[in-house]
Amino acid sequence: MCLCSVLAGGPVAPSVPPPTLSELRRLPRNCPIIYDNDWLRDVTDDEYLFAKAHLGEANLRGLILTKDLWDQGRLYTVEQGLKDFRENIAIARRSGWRSIPDVTVGADRVFQRPASGRIEDTKPIPSAGAELIVREAGKASPARPLIVVVGGPLNTVASAYLMDPSIAPKMIVLMTDIDGYNGQDKWANYIVTTRCRLANFGADPVWWPQRPQAPVMPLERFSSLPDSEVTREIRRVAREFWERSTRKENPVRDDGFGDGAGLFLFFRPETWRDVRKVRVNGPDSREYVTEGRYHYLDAWRLDFSLMREEFFATIAAALAKRG
Repeated sequence: MCLCSVLAGGPVAPSVPPPTLSELRRLPRNCPIIYDNDWLRDVTDDEYLFAKAHLGEANLRGLILTKDLWDQGRLYTVEQGLKDFRENIAIARRSGWRSIPDVTVGADRVFQRPASGRIEDTKPIPSAGAELIVREAGKASPARPLIVVVGGPLNTVASAYLMDPSIAPKMIVLMTDIDGYNGQDKWANYIVTTRCRLANFGADPVWWPQRPQAPVMPLERFSSLPDSEVTREIRRVAREFWERSTRKENPVRDDGFGDGAGLFLFFRPETWRDVRKVRVNGPDSREYVTEGRYHYLDAWRLDFSLMREEFFATIAAALAKRG
């Protein structure tokens, strides 16, 4: 199955060995984690990670805001993203959750693709977020890599690699929706998929359950959770997803656990049942392959029921451990 039109030329050689599902399932639980997104209040996977950090089950080293690059970055501002991040972090902290870092600003623009067409000639987008990734990956190792969970553009990760290519074997990127909204900068995608180690969950080919299937966050499940500001915040998002996906006119997809499939892969590896291998042929060309060279993994079959139970159990445990 071809993901997009194939350019002339053969597949690009990976600079590091691509990950395998078996390897990802065996990642040490104490790997350092950086969470990199464009928004927080439109998803609930950040609360899941915050709960893990509060429980002492996540070695959360940083939160990065990478600017939303829809319409080539013209639609939103970094200031809007910062306001969103800070509001969500404050809600979690007021609910008694600890070990949540402050936000660090990452890339704020799309890449300028070099005239040479060579990744090595690309200028990184300087940011504190890219420096944070380089610093934390430098302290990691191939056996205990830095986990970068990305729910927005890959521009900060790509910039970090360009600043210090030696981090590639010491970092695993868990991406969401590389073929959709989050993958607006195809040059950033090309850099990370061919130079770093990445697994993706996305709208093509798999997304969260849609109607008439049951949602991953049934509204009735919230009645069993202690009332708190963070509980109400998660339920607000779940209600929005339910209402927009069930309206009669112009229903919109349910975004489920948002950008959190990679987090479930890390904390509950058995939730990822199968993957497909993706070969990159150029910045605008990828294809599924069953043999030979490949660059990254795409989620193919997942256990959404197990994710649901893991999510609600984790939130309940974190709420029971206040302060």
